[in-house]
Amino acid sequence: MANAKLSRHCLVSKHASSTRLKFAARIWLAAKWRVIDRVPTIELLSGENEREFVLSRELQVSYLDACPEFLRNWALFALETGMRRKELRGVKWSDVHFEPVGKARCGFVHVRGTKSKNSKRNLSLTVAAQMILLQQREISECDYVFVMDTDHKRQASVLALNHAHERVRSLLGMPKEFVLTSLRHTFGTRLGETGVDAFAIMRIMGHGSISISQRYVHPTPETIENAFLALDRANHTFELKMNQEIEQRDKWEGAATVSATVDESAEKPVALVVQ
Repeated sequence: MANAKLSRHCLVSKHASSTRLKFAARIWLAAKWRVIDRVPTIELLSGENEREFVLSRELQVSYLDACPEFLRNWALFALETGMRRKELRGVKWSDVHFEPVGKARCGFVHVRGTKSKNSKRNLSLTVAAQMILLQQREISECDYVFVMDTDHKRQASVLALNHAHERVRSLLGMPKEFVLTSLRHTFGTRLGETGVDAFAIMRIMGHGSISISQRYVHPTPETIENAFLALDRANHTFELKMNQEIEQRDKWEGAATVSATVDESAEKPVALVVQ
């Protein structure tokens, strides 16, 4: 059943890709033959969805099992951090911090930033991400975490990773829409599915605009209801705290009044009765 679904998905993807290529070719020829003055910039209409491949957890198992080690570790780290290809390629051991800092509970990897002003960031390390780094520490023989498959003293090449990925993709009969960048898109999608808000996704993924992050957030009716319940709990907690403070204040004020009354009684002179 799963293979049938994958085959249908592949056919649809191939047809869509073929249609786009034919359309792009005709536009290019029209500009070349001066039927139009330039190749236009084509944008999606409001409400249209971008077609981007998301790797299911079931297919992830098959994909990672078929990957050579250097691609498998790269891909799994991308799925655990959402880092861009250039960011992954540029990670050095000096950027990796296994021990938490300050009040943090997790270690982190520092992303130097390659694209937007928000791309420079620190990403917490999951257990799986830490395991990958420990494996790579035994493999790498240079300053970089991810290295070439045939030369562990050289920084990983995106071109070599792409070739390896394409071979695995072809072997498994997966759609051509599944590219290395899909791993980052899958990470963002999974964040949104777990209820992470758009602003947190923007910080984690280093997006230059909140509008990019918003496409990963699709609140369900249950999520919206939970938001109101969370607000209700916060209001209730605040009211309890305020009532406790009022009761404590009244208690102290009452004690102070009693103390003052006792002091006043002690200061009053005692009249002597002479018989």
